[in-house]
Amino acid sequence: MLRMSDAMKTREETMNEADSYYQIHNGKQLPFHNIALWGAAQLRFRIAWALYQLIPISEDIGDTSETEAWNTYFDVFAGNAFGNYRDVLKEVAFHNFMGKYLSYKDNAAYAESGALPDQNFAREIMQLFSIGLYELRIDGTPVLVNGAPVQTYDTKDINTFARAWTGFRERGNRANVEAVSGIAHADPMYLDPEYRDALPKADLRGGYIGDHYPLCRDLPQQHFLHPGARYSYQGTASAESAWDAHSIPQYAPPASSGLYQALCGAAGGGACTFPAFVTLGAPLACEGGDAVCAGVEDLTTVKIVEGATTAYYTYERPRCVKLAIFAGKELAFRPHQNQPLTRQCADPREAIASTACCAAGGAIQTFADPAGRCFIVGEKMRHATAAARCAALGFELCPVGVQNGKAIAAGESCAEFMNVWLESNCSVKIQVHEDGAVNLVAPGIDTADARLRLNTLNVFYPQWQDGFPTAAGLGAAACVAEAATLLCDVELSSAPLFTGLPSAEAAAAALRVGAYDPTLQPDRYQCHNGAAACPAADPVVAYVVTAQGGWTEDTVIGIRQPAYLGGRYRYYRNGEETVRVAGGAQFAFRNAPVFMPLSGEVPPASSATLRALGKRAARDAAHHETDAVLDHLFYHPNTAPHMAHLLIQKFVTSNPSPRYVEAAATAFTTGDYGGRGSGKYGCMKAMMAAILLDPEARSTTLDADPSHGMLREPFLKLTHTLRALDVERRRGQELAMYDLVGKMGQDLYRAPSVFGFYLPSFSPSGP
Repeated sequence: MLRMSDAMKTREETMNEADSYYQIHNGKQLPFHNIALWGAAQLRFRIAWALYQLIPISEDIGDTSETEAWNTYFDVFAGNAFGNYRDVLKEVAFHNFMGKYLSYKDNAAYAESGALPDQNFAREIMQLFSIGLYELRIDGTPVLVNGAPVQTYDTKDINTFARAWTGFRERGNRANVEAVSGIAHADPMYLDPEYRDALPKADLRGGYIGDHYPLCRDLPQQHFLHPGARYSYQGTASAESAWDAHSIPQYAPPASSGLYQALCGAAGGGACTFPAFVTLGAPLACEGGDAVCAGVEDLTTVKIVEGATTAYYTYERPRCVKLAIFAGKELAFRPHQNQPLTRQCADPREAIASTACCAAGGAIQTFADPAGRCFIVGEKMRHATAAARCAALGFELCPVGVQNGKAIAAGESCAEFMNVWLESNCSVKIQVHEDGAVNLVAPGIDTADARLRLNTLNVFYPQWQDGFPTAAGLGAAACVAEAATLLCDVELSSAPLFTGLPSAEAAAAALRVGAYDPTLQPDRYQCHNGAAACPAADPVVAYVVTAQGGWTEDTVIGIRQPAYLGGRYRYYRNGEETVRVAGGAQFAFRNAPVFMPLSGEVPPASSATLRALGKRAARDAAHHETDAVLDHLFYHPNTAPHMAHLLIQKFVTSNPSPRYVEAAATAFTTGDYGGRGSGKYGCMKAMMAAILLDPEARSTTLDADPSHGMLREPFLKLTHTLRALDVERRRGQELAMYDLVGKMGQDLYRAPSVFGFYLPSFSPSGP
């Protein structure tokens, strides 16, 4: 695959006439000009040039003397010209210069900066790079309601998606890369979870970003041994290695176990090779007698010991979401004796804290430190598991009022300075703003978490079912006025969505909460018809929990996806949780999923290890949420016809017929055009084949139609003319063409705005 960076031959100005002289600020265009004239991969670079015009950046951001960083941007298009458009969107979103151009680099959440996030990229990635302004049919014609087009997004949506583009930061300098300003702009941006907005985000289709993902609380037992479980090598020292001196050990699987052998990576009985990444291809089992493997609910670190060598692996949890609102239990942290507890309100269904046991009975509890509370150092568990651990040892979870002067988290916990579950209830309230936006409040909890404070603009927009409470129409709702807002208590409820096998259409319309593959949990699930497994060819399958014996919220329904989406089952939970304003049943919304750590998951600053692990987990969650946002735009029904129409305009005709747009959009969707393409949604090769081989592109009859065809762009006119004249290099020098924008109005990296050189609706003047 030929990329721009492969063709660069930039040189310093010398007296040798065989060397090429170029102006330093023109170096970034030089490879493109020369490939356009003499490169072999002409179609690839024509597509890349078209994509650049649709997703441009400009020298307006500065750094014009750099070459490598600019050309890595064009490489996004050249490298993916016959690849997948999803890769284009992601690589563009993480490119340093796009972050500067559309001003979301260093964009921070309101809770971090006290200012609303910049909206520039959030607006343009929707309007220009994916879905366009109005709802479209597959043939590119607008959807009309009462004769008017339907907008794809509004101001609230821009505000919401602006929060999804927070946390993008540029990397520092490194060796062996061009860094004129001391920053390696050629490297993609990274996600800083401390800058990331953590609240839920409504999507454009009546749901939330995070729909279709399973709940973290539903992670199956020993999920770290299931097929697809992924481990990354951290070296012989890592953040967790600081815990090696702790009295509670880290998890080190037996050398005879399948997990040890997979991470060791020894071939033919040789020494461990410690692969950089390991993804389990088949289910593994806990080794007999391995109580840790059988009993832990959450696993972060796996320690592999081979002789004198110790290697650490981090288990990367499956992508999952939590629910933003819950009936909570308190957890606490106290760094030193005689200091007050720092309390947080957390969802007891999530494995996010450790356990602290107290002797039972009496108004004043006595803290205990029984062996067996934790199986491994740093172990996190659900509230119920923490209570059961204490009860099995003859104790109970500590209440808030531990008064014997001992610090719960100072050496007596599962690891120093961990948050621990308490046997105290708490709740999350919602503060409803005048436009229906909501911020979360945890009253009475001593927390420095700026995301849970009263009277903040750190808000999200729920998908209200029948309106939201206002001061004028409050009725019996349990809300109190708070300035121009209402502070409301909430109630949670849930129920099964189906009591029998639904059709594929009904299931797809109703189910939003994802689930884990029940076929990997044969001890828990059986097919709804009583068989161990459901028929593999059915469009819809359902697995019920064997112990429950019927259809419940825990039933898992699978919908078979089309071949271009993988052809596998996508599994869903047969239920959803509803949040209602207490006393005002008409005010309700579906509980919103969140990727980012929220209430109860803020690690104490006292422990460098916990902070490092917490930041790593939060960074992964930020990446998962970013992928979910990109997927939402990528799979939006508008993206295929919108991009098809724009690329037809770049290659064939400014006024394509609806039939032509539909043919190209269908190729994009199915990933196939006459056997050309990957068979996957978003395939550029299939769409470009449809565009270039369609009868509307090849028919000579249409040449007589004055409305058919397009005005050739200035840069294409120039290069086509030079190629037709067989222009040659002089003594092997690269051709340098200066100030093309000043001379003819068009050149790479010189787009006048994010709209490119002209709008899709541009019409030249003349008869």
